[in-house]
Amino acid sequence: MSAREIRSRVGADIWASYFKFCVERNPWDKVLSFYWMEKCRSSEPLTLDDFLQRDQIGLNWGLYADDDLGGPVVDQVVRYESLSEELDSLFKTLNVPWAGLRVSAKSEYRQDRRCYRDVLTEPQAEIVKRRFEREISFHGYRY
Repeated sequence: MSAREIRSRVGADIWASYFKFCVERNPWDKVLSFYWMEKCRSSEPLTLDDFLQRDQIGLNWGLYADDDLGGPVVDQVVRYESLSEELDSLFKTLNVPWAGLRVSAKSEYRQDRRCYRDVLTEPQAEIVKRRFEREISFHGYRY
């Protein structure tokens, strides 16, 4: 459910009273991770090029941002690349008990653990750049 939908359901007063955060990931790395998950779950062969031609390749911007309101509508975006450290800091600030991360969800899917720069071709990287233009611009990600 998008932040916009949640705000609509809970109302503006409740929405404004809550601290809202989400997690975002480097788009090139996220796309590779999502590709491997889809590839492992698919009963048909799936190439990276075929995957990149799909409409939905891991776009989350619309879940935590509203372009009509100028971008993210959450109070904080935690970067996946520094997830543990940022969650430690966030939960400390919010005074929420936190024992650190202890899970590695879906880690069994990605068979090729090389850096995205070593996997993606320039044309593939350009597709990701175009699809994730808002995230890249807002968060300052670089290929």
